[in-house]
Amino acid sequence: MRDIKGWVNKSHKLPGLKENPMLAYDFQSLGRVDLDLVVESESIKNNDPNSIESALKLNRHATYARLWVIAGYELIRNIKKLDKHIEVKNVYEKFRRVRVPLVKFERVKDKKGKRYIERYPNDFDNVLAAISTKDGEYGWAVSVTEIITREDLAQDLYDLF
Repeated sequence: MRDIKGWVNKSHKLPGLKENPMLAYDFQSLGRVDLDLVVESESIKNNDPNSIESALKLNRHATYARLWVIAGYELIRNIKKLDKHIEVKNVYEKFRRVRVPLVKFERVKDKKGKRYIERYPNDFDNVLAAISTKDGEYGWAVSVTEIITREDLAQDLYDLF
């Protein structure tokens, strides 16, 4: 179970702290926002889905979840750049599969940058389908058969260190 003490303790073990001590602060900040989003997600589950207030709460939650993914991706990218020996590939790729469409409004490309590797389950060629799962977790359909939730990404990032 993720908690702020865990996020703080793990932040002091991050590779690349000597070169960039702000990584610890950024990791802790992601942890704080993660825990806030978990609490907010629980609150959203109990709201009336037809009320304007609920729609606004979900919109706010979606915005923070999106920003959290972008910041998490950048943190992992910087750690990967600072320490070539750290194994972050699987977590990095999972974040990338969500982040690229969110930021660039295009599908994720293969390593050669030539072809798209995902097909989204909506009518748009370049936009992720943002969804709220039956468990109330906010996530993105990255293909016809796969959903990556913000909770999944947070747990993967937390478990990485």
